[in-house]
Amino acid sequence: MPDPRPPLRGTPTFDPYASPQARLAGAGVDTAALPLASPWARLAARTVDTLLYGLAALPLLIMAGVALAEHESGPGAMEVTDPLFIGAIVLSGVLMAAVFAVHLAMWSQRAQSPGKFLLGLRIVRIDGEWADPSVLVVRRFGVVWVVRVVLACIGVGPIFDLVNALMVFTDQGRTVRDRIAGTVVVTTDWEPPGRPCARAGRRCPGGALPR
Repeated sequence: MPDPRPPLRGTPTFDPYASPQARLAGAGVDTAALPLASPWARLAARTVDTLLYGLAALPLLIMAGVALAEHESGPGAMEVTDPLFIGAIVLSGVLMAAVFAVHLAMWSQRAQSPGKFLLGLRIVRIDGEWADPSVLVVRRFGVVWVVRVVLACIGVGPIFDLVNALMVFTDQGRTVRDRIAGTVVVTTDWEPPGRPCARAGRRCPGGALPR
């Protein structure tokens, strides 16, 4: 028998017969109200991020090119065990680890990659709330990289990358990463209300004032 007494003030009511969508109504913001990033800005940001990893791998690529040229010219070519080649591998590995560490730090503090920071973009949940760093790292990065490796092994990796990149031109510009992580990319005009620094009453990185 239902309790005839009205709920106490401030006590949330629960309708067991309501649909899941109905229970979520009112949480966050309608995606249509968010300042979504333009597809060209997103492609530019992605290009910047890709170039950073490319620059980190440059020492290894240079030494690989030198070794290939020497190998084609005749005997005495550089081997993988050559100190210069090993040094290039170590240097590129350190640089790529540094780039990845910068990505992790910026995802955690700003929900941005370096490219998105330069282009004034930010990743938020699809309801406009602050995206948890674990979601960005595990789902948006880790899961997608596993998918890319698997598809690359069967020879369709480039097709996946092309389709994923072109998805920025869809209605909400949500790529495979966004759909897996439940995120959307907006301009930095939107400050997520659930950002930890804002909840603590501090100025957030990037100059955002507490809300």
